[in-house]
Amino acid sequence: MSSINYLADPNLKRVGVEYGFTQAQIDEYTKCKTDPVYFVRQWMKIRHVDRGLINFDLYDYQERLLRQLIEERFNIVTQCRQSGKCLGFSTMISIRNKETGEEMEISLGQFYLSQLKKDRSHDEVNIAEQARNS
Repeated sequence: MSSINYLADPNLKRVGVEYGFTQAQIDEYTKCKTDPVYFVRQWMKIRHVDRGLINFDLYDYQERLLRQLIEERFNIVTQCRQSGKCLGFSTMISIRNKETGEEMEISLGQFYLSQLKKDRSHDEVNIAEQARNS
């Protein structure tokens, strides 16, 4: 008789195997579906160097970000480059002037440098422009 498991893994069922859910499992699924932060905290695991497999414990800013990503369709997030969310300076973005309503397309690099010029000294802007051009 063949096993209902896939590759002898008790957590994976073969294709076509019907599986009944208890009311507790349905309730848990519903809770996970309606609250992604709960799902991450309860079911997502990470491998810690010293402690092995542990629950993913969100920092406050991660929880706020996750909720924001769910609630809003468009988000601008300032994150570190190494986390895989980096866009190149040449990526085109659409922006709208809040005062005039004018919309325009510019590169992310142009937008970044224009904001940098508003916020920082001229020397820092030159350093950023040199880094972009090298």
